[in-house]
Amino acid sequence: MGFATSGLIGCLVLAGACSASSKGSLVLAISTDMQTPKDIDVISLFVSEGTAVKFDYLAHVLPEGNLALPATLALVEPDDPSTSIQIRIIGFRQQTARVLRDIQTSVPHQRTSLLRVPLDFIDDGSGSGTIPDKDFPTATDGVAEGLSSFDPTVIASTCDPMKLCQVPGAVCNTTVDGACASAIVDSALLPAYAPQEVYGGDGGVLASGAPESCFDVETCFAGAMPMTAITLTACFFPFPGGASPDTLNVGLVTPSIGACLGPGECYVPLPVDPSEGWTLQGSTVQLAPGVCSQLGNGVTVVVSAGTCGTLTLSQPVCEPTGPDAATSAPEAASPEGGALDDAEPPEEAGADAGGG
Repeated sequence: MGFATSGLIGCLVLAGACSASSKGSLVLAISTDMQTPKDIDVISLFVSEGTAVKFDYLAHVLPEGNLALPATLALVEPDDPSTSIQIRIIGFRQQTARVLRDIQTSVPHQRTSLLRVPLDFIDDGSGSGTIPDKDFPTATDGVAEGLSSFDPTVIASTCDPMKLCQVPGAVCNTTVDGACASAIVDSALLPAYAPQEVYGGDGGVLASGAPESCFDVETCFAGAMPMTAITLTACFFPFPGGASPDTLNVGLVTPSIGACLGPGECYVPLPVDPSEGWTLQGSTVQLAPGVCSQLGNGVTVVVSAGTCGTLTLSQPVCEPTGPDAATSAPEAASPEGGALDDAEPPEEAGADAGGG
């Protein structure tokens, strides 16, 4: 199932796939390491070209809505390949913003590239504000889910207090890997898109839109051990004795965010990646700066040396999709969460989508 719009948007994949385009395209891969719908349950996707709105989408994740994380949105190459595109993606818990990412980029010429947009715990708090009642999709108030008139500029960005990201041509900052950084992305430097790089395994998805292959946080962190020997100034700790680099997993334990194994014991997994998670450097495990900045206030590091393979960026986190997903956390954990779905290269644009 997808939506096509004039000139730019190829398709938003909810539970199926799109046909290939002869033009170049940029596939946005939206994911989270938190749990849906407990931590994130509503996603806003907004794309503009200058002052022209090309796509304005607001929807609930599974099982409340149709979106399953990870999800992909394909932007098709405009007639002028140098055209600048502005993108704002926001993850909400109900009507309240949690994670916000602004992107200024262009669509690559005659190639299909992948741009990952993680709505991760290390970026929690990067957006603030609420969706107005008139725009919030529910089953009872008549506001439709999907194409929307929601104005995402009502949500404030922590890294863009002057709202420069809303000014065409202006250079602005956004939150990337837990810190303020330029919102500009050079699409020429991005890797090629492949479903396996977003959905893990062979890139397949279930009928619900959830990936066939995913990282089961509860299973992989059962019996995880706390890591107390952390050198905070340099953000590293010794590689656990007896562990294998192929099955070592590192995560954060929080009071309420992530997959909850017990009251006040919720896990956010970290991938092997120098910017988003951790890397093995000799006999030490080096944490990314954004990860270290989250430590404290009840957030600690754990390691698991079980049978699960080490989490990578291409492997999505398993997200609850059943009817009890929103209430699956232990009683002492506050409700939070999120989930989206699969994609393939985009099709040519069709009818205009409208938007705010």
